Amino acid sequence: MKYCVYQVTNNVTGKIYVGAHATMDVNDYYRGSGPVLHAAIKKHGSKNFSKEILAVFDNENDMFAKEASIVNEAFVADRNTYNIKVGGKGGIGQAKSEAHKKAISKSVKKAYVAGLIKRRGGRPALTPNIQDLVIRHGFGGAAKILDISYDAARSRYYRMVRKPYTYA
Repeated sequence: MKYCVYQVTNNVTGKIYVGAHATMDVNDYYRGSGPVLHAAIKKHGSKNFSKEILAVFDNENDMFAKEASIVNEAFVADRNTYNIKVGGKGGIGQAKSEAHKKAISKSVKKAYVAGLIKRRGGRPALTPNIQDLVIRHGFGGAAKILDISYDAARSRYYRMVRKPYTYA
């Protein structure tokens, strides 16, 4: 078993992802498990990403130590990377700046005051009002009102109107 630290580069945007991977073949097609990286690969296509092996080790501890030395707080804070946690063992959750947290809070409060979301289990949950907004204002208008992107408004609308398939 080989333990490698690798870098995946988006050849369109220049953003990078650094990860650690245990494998029998260091030249396999593994591109990483980061959810932000996966979304980017889905958006730009796998052919627009390249992988470079940065280091190969004989044990897991050395591999994770090397990843941790590269993927530190400053690296994660850089918005030109896809990494969302410091290296050393992986994980879930994105480091957000205070400005980013305030922008999210402002957007949620605005939607709450407009009656577009309600509290359920301590988390905001969309109400069917997104349907009314889209019908009245279209996807672009609904996006402006909610302070979200056109695609996000479209996605939320279709999640609300999609009916589960039933067998006859």
